[in-house]
Amino acid sequence: MFRIFCIIYLFFYPLDAFAYIDPGSGLPFFSLTPLLIGILMGFLGGFLLIFKWFFKFFRRYLLIILLLLIIIAGIFLGGYILNKNTGFSKKVVVLGMDALDYGLMERFIAEGELPNFKKLKEKGSFSPLATVMPPESIVVWTSFATGMNPGNHGIFDFIMRNPGTYLPYLSLSKISREPKILKVGPFKIPILEPKITKTRKSPAFWEIASKYKIPSYTYFCPGSFPPDKVLGKLISGMGVPDIRGTMGTFSFYTTKALEKDKYIGGMVFQVKRDGNIINSFLHGPRNTAKKPAEDIKIPFKITLQSKSEEIIIDIQNKHIILSKGEWSSWIELIFDVNAFNKVKGICRLYLKSMNPNFELYCSPVNIDPKCPFLPISYPKNFSKKLAGKTKLFYTQGMPYDTWALNEGRTNEDIFLEQANIVLEERADIFRQEFLEFEDGIFFFYFEYPDSIQHMFWRFQNVEDSPYKNIVLECYKKMDGILGWVMANIDENATLMVLSDHGFGDFKRSVHLNSWLRDNGLLCLKNNATKSEEFFESVDWQRTKAYALGLGGIYINQKGREKEGIVLPGEETEKVKKEIVEKLSRWHDPQTDKGIIKKVHKKQEVFNGKYNQNAPDLFVGFNKGFRASWQTALGAAPISDIENNTKAWQGDHIFDFSLVPGVFFINQKISFVKTPEIIDIIPTIFNMLGIKVKREFDGCAISD
Repeated sequence: MFRIFCIIYLFFYPLDAFAYIDPGSGLPFFSLTPLLIGILMGFLGGFLLIFKWFFKFFRRYLLIILLLLIIIAGIFLGGYILNKNTGFSKKVVVLGMDALDYGLMERFIAEGELPNFKKLKEKGSFSPLATVMPPESIVVWTSFATGMNPGNHGIFDFIMRNPGTYLPYLSLSKISREPKILKVGPFKIPILEPKITKTRKSPAFWEIASKYKIPSYTYFCPGSFPPDKVLGKLISGMGVPDIRGTMGTFSFYTTKALEKDKYIGGMVFQVKRDGNIINSFLHGPRNTAKKPAEDIKIPFKITLQSKSEEIIIDIQNKHIILSKGEWSSWIELIFDVNAFNKVKGICRLYLKSMNPNFELYCSPVNIDPKCPFLPISYPKNFSKKLAGKTKLFYTQGMPYDTWALNEGRTNEDIFLEQANIVLEERADIFRQEFLEFEDGIFFFYFEYPDSIQHMFWRFQNVEDSPYKNIVLECYKKMDGILGWVMANIDENATLMVLSDHGFGDFKRSVHLNSWLRDNGLLCLKNNATKSEEFFESVDWQRTKAYALGLGGIYINQKGREKEGIVLPGEETEKVKKEIVEKLSRWHDPQTDKGIIKKVHKKQEVFNGKYNQNAPDLFVGFNKGFRASWQTALGAAPISDIENNTKAWQGDHIFDFSLVPGVFFINQKISFVKTPEIIDIIPTIFNMLGIKVKREFDGCAISD
């Protein structure tokens, strides 16, 4: 019987990796009870025989076995102690607060609004922090984490292009969801097995620290997905997708007739009432094992309670009551791919309106930190432990619902409430983890100031607006976090606070492809006057240059681009020179202000082994102007510049010289030059007394 059990177990063992037990598993389980009892009794009999033999052997050689156990235990315990106590006892705490602006910081400190930043400035040192080109969060934070310029870490923009297809891809990470066939005995089971490719080419500080036996604890740092194996802990940040594999796709349900416009950032569904009942579906990951691929959907029912302005949502045996103007708590969901492949996610709902139109907002479905189907932390179960110690939290790398506000699916009050939910989740995790921190490098990232300024920068000079002081309140929240840290940090620990860039107005949208068209450098087919996204109408056989991303311009170079026509060398340089000269003279016809601060050739701002992947030119805009959303995806509208009418009217993707970040440290330092973001990691290792055997592009700012 014991042999039979072993054969059965080994045959079905491969299923263990894909096994999943849910409430519906009870029926098949109990239907197999007699067989399972027989197997169990056979296993028990075999075990007792082995135990009987082992007991006789153990009694005969008792002293020898005890001595061997003591030696083995000593070896393992010693190894554990050596691994735990590396002889390293220093502490460096780094708070990354995205987009704190140097000019605003100076002003708010002078006005007495930020007492903790003022105290840190007086105790230690405060300086502007030079950023990199382009000053986009993923580019700059990757430069911070590696101590390298983009030419050496390989990330030049949120959106980069494949020269073989001209199509864009996100630089945050590359995720392919190819179906894999799992063979179990005679059965073939299709499963989804996402493959993640890391886009960062240089090692980050957490990898370097681990190599030198320095513990590191890294929380939500942009560019940390997929997570690396470290001595310490890591939970990934910007780059972690939602459950659909995007950077954040919300869902919006309404009884209102849908507009014909394209929807950006979300899916909008028209639903119909059947009395007081609405039935619809929540869309999850795409099942690429099916041809054609299709969304995996969960049905749900909404019962409208018009008198109380409440709804009752029934979804996967959950009964949720939601009032108008209220966010739900996290809702845990299970998406069935097949019997052996289930994906868990979490989402929040917001009831925006009951009448005259029903409107329900659903956040992007986040990866469930308790059971992530993609790796989002190291150790692998760290995200589960975090959720257990605090509560469920946003795992999506860009968690703030900015695009829902941009599209008018939410409003400023809804956005603020959601932003504060995210901040409080992160603050809870921060406080919990910080109090357990013993030694090494502790880095925690707060995206909150960046998202708040994007959406509320426009109100700062509007005297009668209820949102006039939202940016100030945001800085005060960061001051409060800093105050808590200063009250709980060891006296001998090094504390740094830094931001990746500053901020400014984004009033005018610049269509770079339209400008290239108007200047004879980008040509359209059939005398078209405009082109949609992904260069839909571009005639590549007559096009010399094109724009993609948030300021990058590429030469349509022969031998590099799929249909390139410009010869490398002298002809390419001639086209670049023409673009630089003409763009530099471009003035806004509405305001007569210069649009461009400087057009940078890639050799001027990037230097490294991956320069060949960079845009040939990068446009450094003056404040007030920015590359349009249409430019980012390769479109060419009719006009070449227009008013920015979206809520997103604050930004930082200008010339890098115009938007320095901030740098604080609780030590007195004499700066020989303005610190740069790429100097921070070399400075940290220098302070720790570690001579890293590699070259950084940055250098230590102090001995």
